[in-house]
Amino acid sequence: MIFERQMDGSKIGYEANGQCYLCASNGRKIFPEHFEELKHNFSRFHIGKRNGKWALLDTNGRVITSFIYSQILWLEPDIFLCQAENWVVLNSWNSNLLKEGFTYLISLSDGNAVFLKDREYIFMNGHAQIF
Repeated sequence: MIFERQMDGSKIGYEANGQCYLCASNGRKIFPEHFEELKHNFSRFHIGKRNGKWALLDTNGRVITSFIYSQILWLEPDIFLCQAENWVVLNSWNSNLLKEGFTYLISLSDGNAVFLKDREYIFMNGHAQIF
């Protein structure tokens, strides 16, 4: 297995058959099942893909969300934009911070997101506040 060391001390392990695993700093697998793909963004969270869908994970072995999302994007270290049928804004406790979903994500830049819902633009900053 070839390891890619992350800033938080965790490792992503790659096997020759294309499978990848989330591992502790000592190389022990945190999740026994492999992932199709893993992403990390300088936080204690990872995004893992199984059966073509993404879920949010942490390095303690907790699957935070189900594997239901076609996309998950980092907004802030603890805030994520997740798309299943609609876009939702989740934190690391799987709470929908805005209590609603949005049809389209129009723009994401500099920690701000613009959504379109019911022919109305909604602007949100990186703290999940609508303005």
